[in-house]
Amino acid sequence: MKLIKKVSGLCGIMMIAMLFVACGKKSGDSAVSVKEPQKPDVTEEAHETPEISETPQSMQKPTPAVATATADRKERRRIEEQSFSISISPLGKVEFFSYAPDLSISKYADVTFEIENGDKDANKLEGMDTSDLREGIIFKQVEAVSFKDYNNDSYGDIIIICSYEKEEKMYSEARIYSGSRKGEFTLERQISSDVNGALSKLTIQNILDFLGVGRTEETDSPWKQAYIDVITKDDKTTPWEGYALIYVDDDEIPELVKIGSFEAMGCMIVNYSDGNAHETQLDRLGFTYIPKENLLCNSDGLMDCNYDLVYSIIDGRMTQIAAGYYDAVDNSNVQFDEKGEVMYQYKWNGAIVNQEEYQKQLKAVYDREKALDGYYSGEYFSAEEMIEQIKN
Repeated sequence: MKLIKKVSGLCGIMMIAMLFVACGKKSGDSAVSVKEPQKPDVTEEAHETPEISETPQSMQKPTPAVATATADRKERRRIEEQSFSISISPLGKVEFFSYAPDLSISKYADVTFEIENGDKDANKLEGMDTSDLREGIIFKQVEAVSFKDYNNDSYGDIIIICSYEKEEKMYSEARIYSGSRKGEFTLERQISSDVNGALSKLTIQNILDFLGVGRTEETDSPWKQAYIDVITKDDKTTPWEGYALIYVDDDEIPELVKIGSFEAMGCMIVNYSDGNAHETQLDRLGFTYIPKENLLCNSDGLMDCNYDLVYSIIDGRMTQIAAGYYDAVDNSNVQFDEKGEVMYQYKWNGAIVNQEEYQKQLKAVYDREKALDGYYSGEYFSAEEMIEQIKN
């Protein structure tokens, strides 16, 4: 009985408690109400997803502020004393700018040059290295700039001289740009290399002299100017012993002989045709020619290896028309005949012949009895003397 009473009493208490809570909710008593968590006040703008560019960051255009800063840095690199307002054919008036290297990239960065033509994009001239980085070479200064039309084609060209340091040694370097009818400038690498290799002192005037600028009116005949140009270039690059003029074919234009300063250097024959001077290298120094009969024979030898090479000017070029060779069969064991003369093996135009046949074949194309020596010792001219001879 006691157990039933206790349970009944407990149930009664729970019912009263539930009734009390239900009444509290209905009456809105804040002391016992349960609040739901407050959500943050999210605006519509917060739901927007930032736009993601598909263009890589390195290719995106700089912001105006970045572009301005970059332009300012470039402006500070401008070499004012080597920047000019000029008129150059066919572009007309343009702005030429020299820019010191961007050392923030590398201490080996190179100088750069640009041409601005009005509202058009700047034309950046090609550098000696396309990356404008020259490993181990440090730029020092722009020494000179010229806009002379060096090739006489009526379009402005550009000559630039810069100085550099390499392995603690200073040197100057020229770069030659040729202009075109489109107003474009091409770096003439071979001409630049020739200039740098030939001239010990680089100045604009020395370069123009080397390129032959200003000498076109010194002579009254194109062949004269062509020969003078050859000699002028030789005088700066090759130590020829001297020069002579001979008449190989029957026209009124002589051939120029360049005489080597030693045997292995040989001689060079220069003939003029089609508006150009053409050079033909001979073996060693010995040769003869038959005046006005268009025949020249390069005859010489070394260590019992001898030759007779016959040339003729054909279609404006000095052309080999026959070749004879005679040499000892075994140079380490030279054989002699009963007269004490070396026993040679003879070949004419590639075919083995005896000595008699060799001489017969040679005489058939080249009569030595009519021939003159190509030059005579002590009777040739220096470069300066030869130029005067040609002019007169």
